[in-house]
Amino acid sequence: MAFTNTSHLSTRYLRQIIRFSAPSGVSGINFLITRTPYDGSGFYSGQRDLIVARLPKKTKLPQYRPFRPSRKGYLPVALFSCDEIAVYIIAHELRHAWHQRHPKGWRVWGSRGQYSERDADAYAIKKVRAWRRTAPTGRPTNLTNT
Repeated sequence: MAFTNTSHLSTRYLRQIIRFSAPSGVSGINFLITRTPYDGSGFYSGQRDLIVARLPKKTKLPQYRPFRPSRKGYLPVALFSCDEIAVYIIAHELRHAWHQRHPKGWRVWGSRGQYSERDADAYAIKKVRAWRRTAPTGRPTNLTNT
């Protein structure tokens, strides 16, 4: 696993987020984590087994992504810290890696296609909620995969 980090978060902390967010059966992914002045974004390349995550250093919080018809299957979500944004983006892209490894695997209701944005968002929201439960003071103390 190649890991390149140029974001404001430490490499050790990002590895904890990746271990926390990874679905079972997904390993050996290469990561390129950078920073952006915008809200944050991610991309998964199945051919290179690479996740590129662009994390914001400072953003207007809370960040709320409402449902808009132009977003093609994405679910609404409210994020309250830069750590939650990192968990959300990394979990979303790791779910796309899971989609590639399990083309006939179970998806949430309303999912369409192998690389479903709705399913990836549902998984990311589930992981952000689990992250919040483990971190009452902002950073998790119990980093187990739920």
